[in-house]
Parts: sequence; C-alpha cells; structure tokens
Amino acid sequence: MTNVHGAHRRQNMRTGSGALRLTARYARELARATVKNRLLWALIAVEALLVCLALAMPPGQWVPTPFNRSDALAGASLAIEGAQSTEAILSRLSEEGRPLSAANRDALEDARTSAALAEDLLAAENDRAFYTALARQLRWFEQQTRAGELIGGNAGNYALEASFLERLITLDDPRVFEQTADMPLLILLTVHWQRLGRIPLISSLADALTLANRATDPLASYPSIGYAAHLLFAAPLVAVALVATRWQTHRYLAAQAPVPRAGALAATLAVSTALAAAALVAIMLPTALVALLRNGIGDTAYPVAYYFGTEPILTTTGLALGALARRILLVALCTSSLALCMAAISRRFLPGAVVLGILAAFPLMPQYFDHLGPLADVVPWLPSTYLCIPETVGAGESIPTLESAIMNLPGVTPERGRAVLGATVLTALALSAGAELYRWGASGLRHDASPTDDAGPSGGAKPADDAGQASGAKPIERRSAAPGGALASVVIRAPAIAIASAALIIVAATPAVLPLRTGLDPFTQEHYRELIRQHRQTQDPQAATFDAALAAEERRLVHHAAYANGNRAFAEAAASYETWRCERFASGELVPSNLGAPADAEHRAAFYTALASLPDPHVITLSSELPAMEYLAYLARIAPAPLWGAPALAAAAATAARVRNGFLRQMPLPACVRYAAACLVVLLTGIVSCAVALAGTATLACARSGWGDPRAPSLVSAVSFAPAGEGVVRHALAISLTVLGIALVAGAVAIALTRDTRRALHGAPAPRQQNGSAAALR
Repeated sequence: MTNVHGAHRRQNMRTGSGALRLTARYARELARATVKNRLLWALIAVEALLVCLALAMPPGQWVPTPFNRSDALAGASLAIEGAQSTEAILSRLSEEGRPLSAANRDALEDARTSAALAEDLLAAENDRAFYTALARQLRWFEQQTRAGELIGGNAGNYALEASFLERLITLDDPRVFEQTADMPLLILLTVHWQRLGRIPLISSLADALTLANRATDPLASYPSIGYAAHLLFAAPLVAVALVATRWQTHRYLAAQAPVPRAGALAATLAVSTALAAAALVAIMLPTALVALLRNGIGDTAYPVAYYFGTEPILTTTGLALGALARRILLVALCTSSLALCMAAISRRFLPGAVVLGILAAFPLMPQYFDHLGPLADVVPWLPSTYLCIPETVGAGESIPTLESAIMNLPGVTPERGRAVLGATVLTALALSAGAELYRWGASGLRHDASPTDDAGPSGGAKPADDAGQASGAKPIERRSAAPGGALASVVIRAPAIAIASAALIIVAATPAVLPLRTGLDPFTQEHYRELIRQHRQTQDPQAATFDAALAAEERRLVHHAAYANGNRAFAEAAASYETWRCERFASGELVPSNLGAPADAEHRAAFYTALASLPDPHVITLSSELPAMEYLAYLARIAPAPLWGAPALAAAAATAARVRNGFLRQMPLPACVRYAAACLVVLLTGIVSCAVALAGTATLACARSGWGDPRAPSLVSAVSFAPAGEGVVRHALAISLTVLGIALVAGAVAIALTRDTRRALHGAPAPRQQNGSAAALR
C-alpha cells in the first residue's frame, strides 16, 4: 500500500518555494546541532589558547630576518675596514711607482663604492634612512654578483630583498619585525611562522616526525612544512566536516524539516564548509584580538616577499590575505565534500573519519615533500598536499631567499592546487549525488513513500542493526553457542572494515604499479659524475688551503666510481672512495663542506660495502622494479605501522557499535569470555587484513622482479640503512604490536559497554537471567 502522508509530503516538495524553505530550515537545524557539539568547542578553545600563547603573548615567536640593524651595521664596519685596507695596498703600489692595472683600478673603485654605501648605513638616523641605504647596498650587491665581481652571493636574493625594502620605505611606518608579538594584525596573519614556530605541547609531539625527515645536510633538514601548525589547523577542518555530516545522517533532522535529497546535500555542504572556515577563524580570533589591541591593524600595502620554488614573489599583505582566505574556503569545501561523500555512500561515521584522517596525516609522512622522495611525482596531484595552506599558497618568509623557499617540490603551484581541490570537490559531489539517486530509485521500486522512514533525511536505507531489531528476529540462541564466531559474523559485515582493508591494499600495491622513487637516486653513478663537475667548479688551486696531492687522489677515486664498468665495479669503487673520505675526515686532512659530511661519508661507505657483498649489487631507483624482499622493506619506510592498524581500528569501532546495541549483553557469559571474544575478533581481522595486503603485494613484486636478497641495504630513514630482511621483521613486529594494542583496548571497551549497571542504579541485586521457556511461562 502507498503511504499517503509521504506522497503528500513529496508533492509539497516539488514546489520551489516550499523546497527552499525546507532546505533553509534544515540548514539552520544542522548548523545549530553542529554548533552545540561540546567536543568541537573544547577542541577549538584549546587550540585557540595554544596559538595565542605561542604568537601573541610576549615574547612570541622569533622571526629571523636579513634586515637586522645591528648585523647590518657590523657588516658595514667590516666593509669600511676592508675598503681602507684595499685602498692602502693600492696606494702603496702607486707610491712605489708600479702602474695600476685595469683590475686594480676596478678593485679600488669597488672598494670606495662599498665604503660609501657602508657609511650611509652607519649615518642613518631613523628606520626609513637605514632601509633606504640598505636597499641601495643590496642593489649594488646584485649588480656585482651579476657581473661576476662578487662571489658567494645570489643575485636573485639580493634583488628580492632590495625590492622588499624599496616598497617598505614608501609606507608611513617602515618597520621590520623580528617577534610575532610585535606584529600588527595583518602582518601577523600573512607571515610564514608555521615552519619554525613552536606551539606548546603540539610541537613536542611533532618533533618525532621531524626526526624521521632529518638529513645530513642542515638545509635538507629544514622542515618543508610546520608539522605542529599543520596538525593544529587540519584537526578542526576534519572535525567540523565529520560532525556536520554525522548530523546529516540522523533521522530526526528530517522530522524537523523533511527536505528533498538535493536540498539535504546542498545544505549540508554549505553548512559544513562555512563552519569549518569559521572554526579556523575562531582559533585565530584571540590571537588576532591581542595583536589588534597591542599593535594595531597594520597596513594592507606592507610588502610580502618569498620564493615559491625558484620564482621570487613580491606582493602585499592585502593580496596575500585575500589569497589565503580563498584557499581556506576551498580547502574547507574539499574536506566537507569528501566527508559528505563518505556519509552518503556508507551511511556511517567511521569511513569519513578514516578518509579525512588519512588525508590530513599524509603530508606528515617522511620525505613527503622531498623531490627525491618516493611520492615526488604523485604529490603535486594529491589533494592532501594542498591542505598545507601556507606552504602551497604562499606567505611572507622571514628570510626571502632561494634556500628558504616556501615550496621546493616541482609541480606544486597555487594554480594546480586550485585545480586539484576543485576536481576533488566535483568528484565527491558526483559520487554523493550518484549514491542518493541510487537510493531514490531503490526506494521507488519498493514503493517506499516516506524518504525519512529509512535512515536519514536523504532517504537512505535503515542501518542493518535497526532493521534486525525491527524485524523481531531472535538470534540469541545462535549467539550464545559461540560468542566469538557470532560476533565475528556480524562485525565483518561492517562497511568500514571493507573500506579500511581496501585502502590498505591500495596503499601497499600502488608503489608496485606506479614507478615511485625509492630515494636511492643520490647513490647512483650519475651522482659521482655530477660530483666531478662540482669539483671542477668549486676547487680553487690558488687557495691557501689547497692540497694538490689530496685533490688529485680524490679526483682519481671519484672518477673510478663515476665511470666504473658494471654494477659490482661501481659498488666497490664507491665503497673505496667513501671509506677514503671517512679516513681523511677523521685525520683532519679533508675539511668537510658541511657539518653532516663525515656522517654522510660513513653511511655511504656502509651502504656500498653491503651492496658490494650481494650477488647482484644493483641500485634500484624505482619502486616498481624492486624485488619482493626489498619492496616490503620499502613499504616499511613509506607506510608506518600505525597505518596498518586501520582495519583493526575499523573492526574495533564496529565491535563497539554492536556491543553498545546489546549484542553481548544478552548472553549469560562471564566478563573474561566477552573480553576474549572482542579481542579475538579485532585481532584476527587486523592480522588477516594486513597479511592479505602484504602477501598480495609481495607476490606481485616477486612475479615481476624475483624474491630478492634479505641482505640488500634498504633505506630506513633519510640517512640510515638496514638489511631488507631486518627491516621487514621489525615492521612485521611493529604491525603485530599495533594490532594487538588495538585489540586489547577494544576488549576493554566491550567489557565497559556490557557492564551490568542495574545494581548501581536501583541499589538492589540484579536478577538472574532466565531462559526463554521460563519467560514464556510468565
């Protein structure tokens, strides 16, 4: 029979004004329900307090700058002394009757120009005069560098710094700030403090991620993003999107406003996006208020300078703040659309949480933004990349030089970020609309007139638990016989487990299909050929510290490694050269080019020594060519153990949901049996899912490149190596401990949810459970 009430309601929905009113009412109720979430307010309040303490309260974060007045004045004094010394030497030559060459006359002119510029710096009485003189000095440095007269500088850096100062001196208050607590509001919002900023508590936790990214070169260890700041601002985006889409699946909202399917999707997307952006504003609000009251609003024309990759950027705080606001809205729209998509497809909260959690945590992966990292070719096309908002849209850099560029990974640009995020939004919305159309068609075939009689305002099907309870089925006898098996048969049907397992298989199999970089490019012969070219350019035979014999020996060893005939010959020659470097560094004969050079030589020597002991000492730079054993070791590096606990975590959530609905509570079982049943279900689900993913990818790699050698050296981090077999065993143990820990916690949750609270509530002993026949007699 047809539900007349539902048919009448759908007829009213067809009118345009009625549908708009229902959609507006639905959006209002959804926003109200989302804003009432206390956990969300607690998260925002804690983060707002931490940001305010880190940035706005004195002394704030120290922001290094090349325009420090004391440093510039000290350099000016040295320049004057150097110019006087040069002029004295050349004057002595003239007095002795020696004619000055053209080079000597040019050197004398350059010394006098340098001294004059330095004297202008020393004579500056205020900030405007000082920055004007410093800008002229930087322009002169730029000209000298481009002419080849000044060695060791970068003409592009000098030009960008001079342009920054030339715009700065046109303002009413030309100041350069070195503390975030002293910055006006607009300047604080557009400065790139995230990379080196220290946020209480969160930075200490994020330091572990920085250690995994650390390299031997100090410039290479400079973090690509601010891990603590990324965690701080990604968390509210994800939380608001999940809370908003979670409320969208609740049936009572449709009772408040029986909105059509399209209206429910549009309202949820708009509310989630607006509230996610508002959450970020709320986090920065206390900091903004303190900065506004202490330092004022600032000037929208204040210059903002930074390098984005190799391109120098000079803009203003007004334009930079506008670009930042647009990117925040686009990122909020992307996270909201993905959460809505998962809610529309699965009608569950957990799949959206898993997808958005992975999306937010992906940029924290070691070597994610490294141009030699395993995902270097894929990262520019991933939406997770552009959740790092300041690093992908641009922000004012404290030292605007090429070495401290905002983003060094080729392919990551603001334009591509807009395209990738926009494509992600369109894809997620198309999937959401497709899921709703499918449910609408299925409900039409069943003649189900009321779209809210199912599981939500969009007319989805009832959850399996509600349907089972409504049908009046009595599975108690079947459950009581084997609680573990009965619980497993119910839990494994949860969509979240299938989604988590499928995502894990995709992560494990992607490097076997796509040719990602293994990080071993610096260990190929091409590296040593490039090293020969660098030696030719940098070694100066006229230098006082130049050792001709040492340089000749180094050239010979590098040449043998660069042009060795065969893999084994290359490995042995490279091992000899790196061992020679270690010995010379230890004896002090060879001066390291940077602080990490001795450790780098030691690691390289160990790598090539281990490589030369293999039957086939081949350096593999693409993941799709790795043998099975080395591929599993590669997975251990790019996919940490907590990621492999996703299926177990999904099983734990599904188990908790079933137990909360009374699954184990109806069984006359002791607590230890209920605990063991929940633990075994979660443990077996996690172990089986991980085993299937690892075995499948290992089989694929073995079929393509063979089993491999367990002794093959494999990267553990950016600079450390270990045998592939040892890395696989450690990773397997870490995965097992992760899954076991999740299983133990799931068992404890099951015990807590099945605890009999009647005695505590009524102050009387709980009655004994009676069998079905006795209940029937009563």
